[in-house]
Amino acid sequence: MKTTNLYISVLILIASMGLTACNGVESKNAPSQGESTQASLDTIQLDSLDPQLDDMELKLADATKEINALSLISISGISGSTGAEAKAQSLADKIAEVLNKVIDVVEKVAAKKAELRTKINDVVAKLDPTLPNYAELKKRADEMLAYLDKLDAEIKKVHAALIAKIDSKVSMIDVAVGKMSPNSPVTWIVTAVWQTVRVKIVEARDRLAAIKL
Repeated sequence: MKTTNLYISVLILIASMGLTACNGVESKNAPSQGESTQASLDTIQLDSLDPQLDDMELKLADATKEINALSLISISGISGSTGAEAKAQSLADKIAEVLNKVIDVVEKVAAKKAELRTKINDVVAKLDPTLPNYAELKKRADEMLAYLDKLDAEIKKVHAALIAKIDSKVSMIDVAVGKMSPNSPVTWIVTAVWQTVRVKIVEARDRLAAIKL
């Protein structure tokens, strides 16, 4: 019984020594914290934003074109044609569709930016000032964050400009319709057509304004 216990004890000792030796080899081969941080930064590809940014540029151009084309004249043209109500709804749907595409792509850009920023901040939070290449890694991370800051400012500027354009256009047509003769049947039709279009535009505008960039 004692011999058996001794034998088991020796096996456990040998096993523990083997494990210790293995761990020692692994620790020597394991990357340093600096190398790990470098690798973490290398996996963060800021150019992964490019497809969304390109798509946003195209969608903004389409939206701007539609808003620019909207006027009292175009509304009056629909009002004076056959099937004015159906045409008004068609125009409203078309503009809403274009604006909703802008909303979708801006939301994607905002989500991607937030994802990248979180990854960079996570790396920065783990940086050890005692690392030999700390300054180099911190500088690189700061440059990446600076790029996102600049991008934030540019996107917010474009975002605000489109909202301002929509507000300006809606206000301009509101004023123009308000100046029309209240007793004219034409005014009634124009007002009805404009309200159909206006509702869809304002709904999309509010969704766009609600996006947190």
